[in-house]
Formats: sequence, structure tokens, C-alpha cells
Amino acid sequence: MKINYLPLGIDTFEEIIEDNYIYVDKTKEIEELIKSKKKYYFLSRPRRFGKTLLLSTLKALFNGEKELFKGLYIYDLRDWNEKYPIIHIDMSTMANNSSEELKKSLTDTLDIIAEEKGINIDKNLLLENKFSQLIKLIYKDTGKKIVILIDEYDKPILDNIDNLNLANMNRKILKSFYTILKSLGRYIQLVFLTGVSKFSQTSIFSGPNVLKDLTFNENYSKICGYSQDELLNYFDEYIDSFAKNAKMTKDNLLKKIKSYYDGYSWDGKNFLYNPYSILSSLDDKLFSNYWFKTGTPSFLIELIRKENDISSLITKLKVDPDSLTDFELDNINLTSALLQSGYLTIKDKREYEGEILEYILDIPNKEVHDSIFKELASIYTNKSYSELNILAYDLLSSFKTSDSEKFNKVMKILISRISYLDHKKDESFYHALFLSIMGLLGFSIRGEIITNIGRFDAGLIHGNMAVICEIKYSDRENLDKLTDIAMNQIIEKRYYESYLDKDNVILLGLGFGNRDVKGKLKEYK
Repeated sequence: MKINYLPLGIDTFEEIIEDNYIYVDKTKEIEELIKSKKKYYFLSRPRRFGKTLLLSTLKALFNGEKELFKGLYIYDLRDWNEKYPIIHIDMSTMANNSSEELKKSLTDTLDIIAEEKGINIDKNLLLENKFSQLIKLIYKDTGKKIVILIDEYDKPILDNIDNLNLANMNRKILKSFYTILKSLGRYIQLVFLTGVSKFSQTSIFSGPNVLKDLTFNENYSKICGYSQDELLNYFDEYIDSFAKNAKMTKDNLLKKIKSYYDGYSWDGKNFLYNPYSILSSLDDKLFSNYWFKTGTPSFLIELIRKENDISSLITKLKVDPDSLTDFELDNINLTSALLQSGYLTIKDKREYEGEILEYILDIPNKEVHDSIFKELASIYTNKSYSELNILAYDLLSSFKTSDSEKFNKVMKILISRISYLDHKKDESFYHALFLSIMGLLGFSIRGEIITNIGRFDAGLIHGNMAVICEIKYSDRENLDKLTDIAMNQIIEKRYYESYLDKDNVILLGLGFGNRDVKGKLKEYK
């Protein structure tokens, strides 16, 4: 019996097909892309989302490797005699700890490609001139236009984004390297770049031969990642095994899988699973934060902490589509960075007469929600994940019993480890600190809730429990007075009325002073 293996960590199309791994057929979208007759393409997706496999599939397709595509959508639609020479560059393999390293890595890569294709290029040429010569000589030698595939085009920039000077130097090198593609259209059949972010000022994104950006294009929204139907059609056997091992019904397991790993979207209509996370979960038959463990961009966490602004993570943001296009090194837009990195996604969009007026952004799923708030809480409090988990259990217990004393004890422990250098005389700092801790507890958080008679700081949902929170800060006022002011405001303005459908509604008046905290819990009856 043929065994279909989970393609976990396998991102080469040939290996997946030949070694009986499951391939989720994306060739319908690929066929549509080829038929469109555009020449320059770009696709942004978060890490571990199938970009490398997509380029590997394109490589096999343009190589004319017909037998690999047997049984796939595109098999009978393709003239397999149409083959093209290919230049495939994986930027994730380039050394980039200095601009000299990056230049040498790119130069060595071009030399290797030339040698493999039996082309003699002048090794003394400048990097971009060598790239140009390679393309022209391959065209001359084969009489065929070239397919150029560049994976993780932005990796040398992203890897050094904490070092702005080096990141900018690498960006300039890549700008010169990619620029030549715009002037060599007559030699090129197709250019396809993938990356996490769309950086401005990298040249290839501007000018007459502008890249066709597929990132938010509805026609290609499912070209990477797994839809719900694909999950059921291709991985049903593994889902059944997981359900049996977890002693869950299949329906209940699927609901939990969906809450953990589904929810990514680039058009507000089609929602997808992160392949790495869902494959890892099916393989282990466990729920864990797999994607987050593979590496969190430290610059994002640091940017959130620096600005003490977690509004992007606790509010369904309504944003102008034009604000989500380019990514500027010198002026990073946090919301755009979170979206492009996969920590936010498009949950909906508002359209009128073919024009997208706004996108609605939110955290994709439970994995991303729990992971990022755990990371933020750990950074704010200087406590390990294991310490936080223990304290989080006690804090959750205090809500369930409206135990103000227990709540205050845990909160004082949490802020006691914050360095005096990190404490800020700023209400936004304490808002971010507290709501990060609530996110760690698994609360669904909505900040700055507007009612018909006012606005309160946060509504927190945990199962059938709602916590209505008003936060006050002062480095002069008595904490008892602050908590009384906060609690009275909740009661007088009836902030709780929107949550009366919950079995347990808790009112929380919270006061922060200079490196101190006190809260008052009250169950609404």
C-alpha cells in the first residue's frame, strides 16, 4: 500500500512527489499565473508558509519535468516541450553579516550557476554586471528566454534589521543587483520573487517593468497555505489518527485545530492554515505554538515595547489599503510590519464599486495570539515562560473568585521584577504591560471599547467570563483612590452592559503608581 507522508520540512517539489509525500495541488493557481502573461511577479507571505515550495514547483514546471505533475491539475494543460533555462537564487543561503559577505555570496552563487550551465563569465566584473552577463550568455547559448526565481529576496535585510546601518547597506546592494532585471526584459520569460516584506526603495518595485504584486490579489490568495477543504481532502487519515489519539470526536478536534492554526488571509475572503504549524500538529498529535518557536523577529517585539503600543494586537484595526504597501527601514510602520510578518491578517474588507476602501485586521488565530502575548509578558516582567504560567494560573483563579487580595499579590510579583530602568511614568506603559499579561492568560482582548456613554480601557473574554477593565495611572495619587475612581467609572457609566450575556461578569478597577499596582475586583450581579 502506498503511504502518503506528511511533507513536514520538505520544500522541494521533486522530493515531495518522488518520495510519496503529500502534495497539496496548487497548480491551478500556477496555471492562471502563467496564462496571465505578466513577466515580473512578487509574492509576500510570512515565514514557513510555502514560498520555497512554490518556487520549486515553478522550477520543475519550466524545466519540463512532466512526470512529476502526473495527476495534478496542470498536467493536461501544459505543453511540456516548452522548457526554459532557469536561474534560481535562494537569498536565505547568503552570508549577510556584512555587506562584503553578501557581495561575495552573491558573486559565488553566480559563478556556480555559470559553471553548472557551461557558461564562461568574466569573474572580474562588478556584481550587477556579472548578473547581466550571465543572463545574456545563457540566452545566447540556449536561444531561450530565462526564468529567474529568487526566494526570500529580503532575507539579507530582515536578518540585520536591528542594525539599521547594515540593513541599509545590504538593501543598496540588493537594489543594484535587482535593478538589472528591469532592463533585460527581452531575455527574460518570467521573474518571480518571494519574501516576507515589500521594502520600498529596492528599485525592482518601481519603474516601467514594475513587479505584479500578488500579495493581496484574490485570484492568488490560496497559492500558499492550506484551505479548510484542502486540509480535509489531503490529510483526513492524519486527522482521524489525531482524534483517536486525543480521545476527541473528529468534529471537536477540527474545531480546535481551526482555532489554533487557521485564520490567515490576504483578501478577507479565503482563510488558510499555516502549513508548518498544522503539519507539525498532525505529526505530533499535539497542540503547540510551532510556528512561533521557529523564530520571532526581535525587532517587532522591541518596536512594540519601545512604543508601548499594543493597540494593533487588541483592536480590530480598520486601515487604508495604501498604508500596507511598502516597508520603510527608516520609518517602520508597526501595523504593516505585523501584517507582513503574519502576526496580523486581513479578516474582512469593505468594498464599493470595485474599490477596496478599507481592510479589517486582527490576529490570525490562537497560536499567534497566545505566543505573542506570552513573549510580550515575559519581556515586560523579566520572567521566564514557566514562571509566568504558574502566576497566570493564580491570576485567572483570582478573577473566577473575585479575590482582590490574591489578584494584588500576583500583580505585585509580576511588576517587582521590572527593572527600574524599564519602568516608565507613562500610562501607556502600564496599559501594555497589563494587557500583555491578560493575553498570556488566554483572554480575548478588545481595547478602547466605545459605548453609548463613554469609552473604557479593555473588555476581556475568557470562555463565559468577561472582565471589564478601567486602568488609571498616577505617580502622585494614592492607589486606593485610583482604584475607586476606576471602579466608580465602570459602574456609573455601565460599561458592563455589553457583556451581560456572559455567565460571569467581573469589574476591575486597576490603579498603577510609580512601580506599584493595586486592583479591586467585583462580580456584577
